[in-house]
Amino acid sequence: MFRLKKLSSFVLILLLCFIWVAFFNNPTVKAQSTIYILSDGSVEGTDKIQRNGNVYTFLGNISIDVSGVNGIMIEKDNTVIDGAGYVLQGDGNENGIILSNNNSTVKNLKLSDFNIGILVTSSEKNRILENVITDNFRGIDLTASKNNIISGNIISNNNDGIALENINNEIIENTITKNTNVGIFLNGAGYNSIIENNITENGRGILVSICYNNVIHHNNFVNNIYDVETDDSINIWDNDFEGNYWSHYKGTDNDADGIGDVPYIINENNQDNNPLMNIISEFKTIYIRADGSVDGTGNINQEKNIYTLTGNIYDPIVVKKDNIIIDGSNYTLQGTGTNRGIELSERKNVTVKNFEIT
Repeated sequence: MFRLKKLSSFVLILLLCFIWVAFFNNPTVKAQSTIYILSDGSVEGTDKIQRNGNVYTFLGNISIDVSGVNGIMIEKDNTVIDGAGYVLQGDGNENGIILSNNNSTVKNLKLSDFNIGILVTSSEKNRILENVITDNFRGIDLTASKNNIISGNIISNNNDGIALENINNEIIENTITKNTNVGIFLNGAGYNSIIENNITENGRGILVSICYNNVIHHNNFVNNIYDVETDDSINIWDNDFEGNYWSHYKGTDNDADGIGDVPYIINENNQDNNPLMNIISEFKTIYIRADGSVDGTGNINQEKNIYTLTGNIYDPIVVKKDNIIIDGSNYTLQGTGTNRGIELSERKNVTVKNFEIT
């Protein structure tokens, strides 16, 4: 019995030491002024962001609790901000990260308690990837910005999830849930792609105002109070083969092809002609992005503007980049009888060769 008590006491002391070390190795640093990544690459305002070339990595949690102070201003092009799973937290005012540059990435960061979590203004070719953005007035705001990618993020419990204006942005494979007012707000926006998102339990799934030619398909709209609210807008809600899943859709599927027999009517100018009968459990589209990167497969090799298959592919390819060559190298692109094999909408000077497409 004495040995058991002694062992238990030792384990308890060891556990408390572990907790003490973990806490003091990862303290939350309170910033008293805005942190800058300046155009010359230097970091000003904190020692908790480590620079390695153009990659800036968080070394701990950062809290902004001074009124009137923004979180991080990024002024340098071609940067990667890697949150490394740490938290950037505000006091409910001002903005978390402000991108006024081009061709930068913000990833792996948890942002909460700001007016706007990430503000992208007058910028292009930026990527917002795999962040957790919660409890802000607005999660992400793209203002006067084009050719940006928002992908793989969890955007929840904000007033507005994402707000977007301008053209040619991509909102792909995000979880947008439990935002009080709206999941996605498109305002004066055109030719954007909203594809393969889970848009669930929001006040309104999408609010669209004075918008045209946005492409919105293969999303799950589940248990929103209103799936779509649209004003003076005409947009595209399917890809001619498949549309979106709508939990409010009441149509039938008499031929059992997985597509509703009648369209999902949004209003007199907008409808999903091919509503999906079943929720999409896994998204499998391959993307050649506007910035040249490839997402969704390891079977495409890129060398400059030539994209070469290195094996068979069984998922559709969506191309967002102009002036490229896609060489199938006699490999097979095989589908399931629905969707498109290679989608080139609005693209210019793209060559597709040496494919077997079935």
